[in-house]
Amino acid sequence: MPYRSAHRVVGLAIRSTLDRDPAAQSIPADVLAASAREVLGHDLKLPARALAALDDPAAVVATRQGLGGAAAAPVRDMISDCEEGLAAAASWQRRTTERLAATERRLIAYARQRRPVARKARH
Repeated sequence: MPYRSAHRVVGLAIRSTLDRDPAAQSIPADVLAASAREVLGHDLKLPARALAALDDPAAVVATRQGLGGAAAAPVRDMISDCEEGLAAAASWQRRTTERLAATERRLIAYARQRRPVARKARH
């Protein structure tokens, strides 16, 4: 099932479930089936075991193993990449700050050596 279709089915199922019971912690099978029929135009063809697995948010997140996924390993990889990028940016900033400070010192020294001769004011 395409992601957008699945998202629409689940969104409708969540809204319908919360309309029925604002304190609900899971989506009843009949609500999910009705949402699928409304969005897709046909019944959802998933085995009960597959639907039961969706009741465990940690298990669902753990399935998101792809690049940029929400499972632990991809998240650790993203954090590592961000830390490497941050370290590289900090290193660049230090080097650039040092180069700018050195350039400023040279420019000031040059300006002091080249002070213009004072001219008499003309009246």
